[in-house]
Order: sequence, then structure tokens, then C-alpha cells
Amino acid sequence: MNSVDLIEATVRRQSALRTLLNQLDVPEMRRDMSNISNVRWLGRNLRINNSNHPMCETAMTLVKWLLKEGWIDTSDIGA
Repeated sequence: MNSVDLIEATVRRQSALRTLLNQLDVPEMRRDMSNISNVRWLGRNLRINNSNHPMCETAMTLVKWLLKEGWIDTSDIGA
């Protein structure tokens, strides 16, 4: 995957994750995907209050992808 494709994929996944987080029990300050520490926090804590939510595993899949494939700060491009 070249860098342009990676950026596009990251922007799409961050947007999808933001949408899912609005449905889940997550502190407002942890919904900011421009901060890698929030993505790491979600990886550790998302299931704590949301394990029974039907979209929890989908959100975790997105978090894992962002952490594995390489998180990119997309805040400067308006994502």
C-alpha cells in the first residue's frame, strides 16, 4: 500500500470509528482520533463498558487496524 492509499484508508477508518464511538460509552476526550494516545486507550479500554454493544467488535477491529497498519495524524488535512 503506497502512502496516498494508506492516508486515504486511515482517514476512512478514523471517520468510521468516530461514528461508532458516538454510539458507545466512551469519554468525549477519548474520541479524538488525531491523538495516538486516545487510539491506544481505546484498544485497552473500549470493551470495559461496551462489551455487550453490537458494534463493539467492529470498533475494536478499526482500532486494531489503526494501531497495526500505522496511525497517521490526519488532523492537518481536515479529517
